[in-house]
Amino acid sequence: MILLWRTLADFRRRTLGWAVVASVFAIGYARIYSDLRSSGLLVESRTPAMQDLIDTVERAPMAGYLETTVYGLMPPLLVVLCAVGLGARAVAGLEETGELELLLAGPIGRRRLVLTRYAGLVVSVTLIGLIIWASVQWFVFAGRIRIDAVDVAAACAGVVLVGLFFGSMAFAAGAFTGDRTVALTLTGTLVTVAYSLRALADTADETRAMRWLSPFQYHLGGEGPHPLWPGGYELLLILLTGGLLTAAVYGFGRRDVGTEAA
Repeated sequence: MILLWRTLADFRRRTLGWAVVASVFAIGYARIYSDLRSSGLLVESRTPAMQDLIDTVERAPMAGYLETTVYGLMPPLLVVLCAVGLGARAVAGLEETGELELLLAGPIGRRRLVLTRYAGLVVSVTLIGLIIWASVQWFVFAGRIRIDAVDVAAACAGVVLVGLFFGSMAFAAGAFTGDRTVALTLTGTLVTVAYSLRALADTADETRAMRWLSPFQYHLGGEGPHPLWPGGYELLLILLTGGLLTAAVYGFGRRDVGTEAA
């Protein structure tokens, strides 16, 4: 428990900082919707750049807009970037500072250390999701918008899952290599490719199927009465994340870190 609290303390500033930035974007997008709707620009504008947004809003006014902007643009990317930074720091950061060998020289085993540091990552990313949920829900409540809190929570849970997937990727890379720079570079490149692929897939009907190659697609809402709920792919994200955690435990357990602790 002491190690977990220490991990959360290590992650505290980065977690709160990224949470504030992501929440500002979330509230900003929601405020834009309110301003555009009240002025009528959202209905009157028919520029190509806004056509997809208009179609979504007409199908499910506020929920569709939130899915497209708050849960489809910057906030999820910010959560992912935070998770990647924390994941790379969780194990590899300790090794770079020399703290890892000191911890393993005590009664803490390798598996326990990895799982505890990973638990700190999960708690931190979940906290960001809760802060985003509270920010969006406050706006929904203040604007008397008819969207259930559980629907907003489901969308935030999807963002947390995609953040944990990429964060686990950085965590596993750091556990395998012991090099935070390598973990950040490798995972950051994959995040860039995945996010670009998701954006490219929406530019034309011919490329739309490509969106399923990006994990960023799997946290988005589905069709029907609950567009903010993940479209059934959250289980895939959970399984992939579990696989990365297993790889991290295995890789760190077999790697020489200059100590004989088991």
